[in-house]
Amino acid sequence: MKEQEIPRESWPGFLEGFSREHRGWLATVGVIDTERLRRARQAARALVRDAVFHELRLEGQAEDSLVVETDREGHLATHCADHPTRVYFEEAEGGEHKGVRIDGADGRTLLVEFRTPARPEALDGLADTEW
Repeated sequence: MKEQEIPRESWPGFLEGFSREHRGWLATVGVIDTERLRRARQAARALVRDAVFHELRLEGQAEDSLVVETDREGHLATHCADHPTRVYFEEAEGGEHKGVRIDGADGRTLLVEFRTPARPEALDGLADTEW
């Protein structure tokens, strides 16, 4: 797996583009202590599994929260990383998009992992919920 850190000044554009490219993909959102992530990624506690990904966005007066929005059987859910410090785009070795990792100032990491890593162009038009 390859991780690419997104510079903070690029977050708004990255989040918008990422949301547009991946809207409708099935994703699992989990949370884990950042230090534990370095040792055992599979120890992440899933907050939601196989939910339809809607978007990643910054919120708050100072854009001090990064929000992941998903939908599972008509129930919208938001998951927040307050005071995010780092955002990483994750790819498989072949360039397939795996998801996003968001490290927070509180020592927790929020993970968005797609059920099936793929290149967006390979799935274009397949998701019912694409806008």
